[in-house]
Amino acid sequence: MPGIVRNAAAAVASLFRWAHGKAFKPLRHCGDVSQARATGGSKSSRVVFLDGKYYRGNALPDWLTLEEFLFTHTLHYGGGAFEGGRCYPNRKKPGVLNVIGLDLRVERLFGSLEYIWLRPPAGAPLWDRFSKSHPAVARKYAEFFQSTGQKVAARPAEGLTFTKAEAREAILNTILLNVASGNISPDTGGYFRPLAWVGARADRSLGVFSLHHPKHFMVAAIPWGKYLGELEFQRGAPVLVAETGNAEFNRHHKLVSNYATGQRAVNTAKSNHFSEMLLTDTSSKRHLLEGTGENLLFYEGKGRWISPKQEGHPILPGKTLWTLTRILDAQGAKVAFRDVPLDELLAGKFRGVAMTGTAAELTPICLVFDSKTDRCVELDVPEEMKQLQRTYLDLVQGLDLPDALKGLQKQLVTEVRWEGHEGLLRQLDGEPLQHPA
Repeated sequence: MPGIVRNAAAAVASLFRWAHGKAFKPLRHCGDVSQARATGGSKSSRVVFLDGKYYRGNALPDWLTLEEFLFTHTLHYGGGAFEGGRCYPNRKKPGVLNVIGLDLRVERLFGSLEYIWLRPPAGAPLWDRFSKSHPAVARKYAEFFQSTGQKVAARPAEGLTFTKAEAREAILNTILLNVASGNISPDTGGYFRPLAWVGARADRSLGVFSLHHPKHFMVAAIPWGKYLGELEFQRGAPVLVAETGNAEFNRHHKLVSNYATGQRAVNTAKSNHFSEMLLTDTSSKRHLLEGTGENLLFYEGKGRWISPKQEGHPILPGKTLWTLTRILDAQGAKVAFRDVPLDELLAGKFRGVAMTGTAAELTPICLVFDSKTDRCVELDVPEEMKQLQRTYLDLVQGLDLPDALKGLQKQLVTEVRWEGHEGLLRQLDGEPLQHPA
């Protein structure tokens, strides 16, 4: 099965330039990908990266059969990790896209990969500890331990071996190829999605154990406007509160399986005409946690902002929230991280509340309804929150900022530009891009 980027992509690297003139470093390629066969009547404008190759969206590698898809381990057991990020048009440099927080997202992706064993750790520290602490028991059950050990050692564990630099460049290349193909416009920007998952074994066996299954990595890039809608972004979104508390501590990582809870919640909200659902913990005070894909930010007034405490709670440490807290800090405001009981929100304690995230950006909340207590509260969108929206958009779109924010802007923004090598795209019409050794 194909692996992850290992052979030099010099042909691709020479065609891509950062806006400041630095060429991409060559990617390495791991294994070969057979010629793709097209599906459908017309070529797709989407270009995707899969296991070291770039494909048209309607291409199909010859190893990807119906059986391969149906026995994909992640499809049955949910073992996958992903990231998401936006690229915005640079309003001062036509044709340039600003990729936001790329290094932060790659770093979080690798933390998720290690957590879910898509990058297995070395050694067996728990066995070492057990066998030293309880040698008599270890000898008594030696036959069982040896049997399991032999099964695991019968073949090497398969993990993703690409580096952070290689993942980073696969993301940038995929964005630029989608600009060249017309799928993403430099005038409106888009969204990129790296995803890693567990594939199907050659013998099509099932079972939760996954170390002997092949691992895959893809990157897609798509156009994406306001996640919850332009109306909601400007005037606020009506939201529900979940009736059942959440205690899924896997939510500290961006895992595929975590979003089953989010799907159930947001489907409930939207089918009942609300935009989103807020999750709470399982305590009697029902402390607010996050949305189905967003962190929460509360404004008390007089420069005081609050976000739910992440330590000890099932909350994903959001990179957009991280950015907003640094904007506020540079402006002399502070964000306090503490427990936020639902009653504080329903009692009207806050002047404004917003959902923050890569997709949601900074979307205010205009109405909260708690069906469990039959209480609701309306919320304004204060000028301070509107100003924070404007500052965030100025930052990600490369506009002028106060000196105190220029360092943050430089840290977060990677500028990319497509240099017009359309001949590269024509290669995709017959087969995936070829990377020379």
